Amino acid sequence: MFRLAAALAVAALLPALPAHASLIEGKNRHDGFFLRFHLGAGQFDADWKDGLADSMTVAGRSGHLGVALGGAILPNLILFGEVTSEAISRPTAHFMGFEEELGSALGLVGFGPGIAYYIMPVNLYLSASALAIRATVTGDEGRFETAKGRGVKFALGKEWWVSRNWGLGVAGITTLASVPHFDSTVKTSNFLLAFTASYN
Repeated sequence: MFRLAAALAVAALLPALPAHASLIEGKNRHDGFFLRFHLGAGQFDADWKDGLADSMTVAGRSGHLGVALGGAILPNLILFGEVTSEAISRPTAHFMGFEEELGSALGLVGFGPGIAYYIMPVNLYLSASALAIRATVTGDEGRFETAKGRGVKFALGKEWWVSRNWGLGVAGITTLASVPHFDSTVKTSNFLLAFTASYN
């Protein structure tokens, strides 16, 4: 009798459980708490424009790290906050027909809100983030930062379930940014392939 009463009580309480209970109930579903990592490498390009006829461009290989944290507001639809960083070591500068390898390192750090949608059951996702971005340059003369600019990050990824809530896969990522620097504007683009790991 006691077991029957306990079972009925649990059944009555189930509809009232909060949304994060899906972390326990949902197997291979996109609901509840969300955590995602992006780790990859690709091609980085930056273009300095200050009103001159000739602008300077900088290009190089880049490393990328992104961390997103949020939750599902509907099945397969996720809102999150994201922090991203790009690192470019010894890029090549092009100015007025000349080419030179720079001894400095470039970096971009951005943060902002984003949204992702998973297409099920193939577990393919589309993701977009609006970012506040700041660029840094580190070299022999020290380290300086630009003013805060704006950027966007787009990702198209495919993941495979490896446990009840973890998915691993790959993603193609594009990050675009426009950052003010004194009287000029630095426009950057980054195209890369990343390893992706998501908990949901």
